[in-house]
Amino acid sequence: MSDTIRQLEQRVGLAVKRLSKLAAEKQQLEAELRLLKETLDGNGAGLEVEQGGDSDGWRSTRHELLQLIRQTLEESREPDSIADGV
Repeated sequence: MSDTIRQLEQRVGLAVKRLSKLAAEKQQLEAELRLLKETLDGNGAGLEVEQGGDSDGWRSTRHELLQLIRQTLEESREPDSIADGV
């Protein structure tokens, strides 16, 4: 019985460590996403239009980039195998 409890404590400890690491990674990704959005919304679109570029083309590129960021964030939220066993 005590071996089972010890094993569960170890698994919970590993899961807590992994969740803490994932929370820190999530905060970092969210900060990077905010910075990227500010850059894209701020001066990025203006530069493209000033250079004679197609603003619709810029919007398409921006949309694709944001989709990639969202996909990356979703993938980072997928449960970890360590946490699955708890």
